[in-house]
Amino acid sequence: MAERAFGNQTGNSEGTTYTVTGLLNGDTSSSAMETGTGDKTVQVNGTFGVGGTCIIEGSLDGVNYYQLKDPTGTLISFTAAGLRAVLENTPHTRFRVTAGDGTTSLTGIVALRGN
Repeated sequence: MAERAFGNQTGNSEGTTYTVTGLLNGDTSSSAMETGTGDKTVQVNGTFGVGGTCIIEGSLDGVNYYQLKDPTGTLISFTAAGLRAVLENTPHTRFRVTAGDGTTSLTGIVALRGN
């Protein structure tokens, strides 16, 4: 288990994206610190391996994290590559790989639309 830092942040008037790579089974990303009030979308790509699962968590204080939901109220969990809108607008967002095998290696992207 390791914490993987967001290695790439890009932004312009349209919004900001944060990218973290190399998420292995049991890893958690650092927190993407978002300051805007726009819509948030998350994307997960890569090799999930056997049983690979990645959840998205958010926090108001950067200490206590809770699994986030999509606009239908469903907890966000990826078992294959995909893209989901996020219901809650928390200032801290992170990825957590909760299952997988030795081949699991994921990339997570958080996109925040500008104000």
